[in-house]
Amino acid sequence: MVYRLPPLTSLRAFEAAARHMSFKKAAEELHVTPAAVSQQIKALEDYLGVALFRRLTRALELTDDAQAMLPKLREGFECLTAAVERTCHHGPRGTLVLSAPPSFAARWLMPRLQRFTEAHPEVELRMSSSLGTIDRPEGEPGGDTVDLRERPSWEEWLKAAGVKGVDATRGPHFSDAGLALEAAMDGLGVALALKPLVSADVAAGRLAVPFPVAVPSRHAYYLVSPLAIAERPAVATTARRARPAPVRGRAAPGSGRRDRSGARPGRGRSARRSR
Repeated sequence: MVYRLPPLTSLRAFEAAARHMSFKKAAEELHVTPAAVSQQIKALEDYLGVALFRRLTRALELTDDAQAMLPKLREGFECLTAAVERTCHHGPRGTLVLSAPPSFAARWLMPRLQRFTEAHPEVELRMSSSLGTIDRPEGEPGGDTVDLRERPSWEEWLKAAGVKGVDATRGPHFSDAGLALEAAMDGLGVALALKPLVSADVAAGRLAVPFPVAVPSRHAYYLVSPLAIAERPAVATTARRARPAPVRGRAAPGSGRRDRSGARPGRGRSARRSR
């Protein structure tokens, strides 16, 4: 059977607006603007060929057609919700597919995985590394995309340190932050990075922080998942354990996140392996 239906977003907007009798409250629930709700309802009215609301001075009123359609629409949404919940509850709840930037995965996630797997043996992890951009589905909260490639720059650090006459483009360049930090450990130069990603290396003496100057990072790492699976046990458990430790830091030579090493503010190889 072919179902000829209007867009689901328009139906959701109508149901929320009818329940709240307010475009503004419906917009807050759906994480969109009141104008977007109004447009969705106008599109639904055009599709149906009837008016659904009487727009009064300071209130909304359902038309007879809207009152007749609303109960069946709500029943349909309840059936859809039940079907989705049943599928979620009977699916592979213990499997978690996690994707993260390579340097973050290696230096922040990996040292914590053993404690996580010991505490939650029911969760089966599938990990991958990527520098791609994460797109949030339309209509879900959050707005902008999350670009995992954003990094601090040497120019910002040199300016904050008041250092002049240093060409930040010289020296070895690396496409991966992990390679840059390995190069710094081997004494090839200095590397710029986020402190939370190298705190263990600094504590172990593999890296040294040569200067007290640090630049606040404009970016952070976020745990992002589709709303449809956000309450699955594996996803919810990971979110709870990750939330208390936000990874926002300051960029500093020898202790942060940057894909270049070789620039030398101050003296020589100041962010090298401590021997």
